[in-house]
Amino acid sequence: MDEILFASRSQSSVDPFLVGHKESQQSTIWGVENTHYTDLIKGSNQLLKEKILTYKKIASVPN
Repeated sequence: MDEILFASRSQSSVDPFLVGHKESQQSTIWGVENTHYTDLIKGSNQLLKEKILTYKKIASVPN
């Protein structure tokens, strides 16, 4: 998907982020409950929103 977006002529970003997880499940990789990641994901989403807004201001892209 990244390569498709990179190759496209569009410079738009997706907000909100379109991928998630079930908090009621356990991580298959790290062996912890998925609720462990909730704050990390919220922080990453907030940072992504800020970066999108900054880009739009610099590039004069409408919100």
